[in-house]
Amino acid sequence: MGKMTAKGTRFETSVVDYLVAGLGPGIERRAKHGTKDRGDIGGVFLNGKPVVVECKDRAAMALPQWISEAEDERGNADAEYGVVVHHRKGKGRAQMGDQYVSMNLKTFRDMLAGMRLED
Repeated sequence: MGKMTAKGTRFETSVVDYLVAGLGPGIERRAKHGTKDRGDIGGVFLNGKPVVVECKDRAAMALPQWISEAEDERGNADAEYGVVVHHRKGKGRAQMGDQYVSMNLKTFRDMLAGMRLED
């Protein structure tokens, strides 16, 4: 396992541990599926609807690409929503609740509506 892969795995595991501690069991890291990837974390639901969680622990932020990736993976997983959890510099495992979650405005609106709305 390369250094970057190990770093990403540690971050994904920390995100899973944080979510499980607050939401309960059933949330887990997902296996990679190449071009049909379904996100890094599965078992996350909002009002019974699946949420794809893509995790990023990178020094340089690339939100447009990351959000597009989360949206592609949402489609692959036939999920309702897709979000990106990304590392906040200076915040480690002890401060997982301080990490960032990003999404596009459509996803935010759809979450508030409780369903995917057509544009």
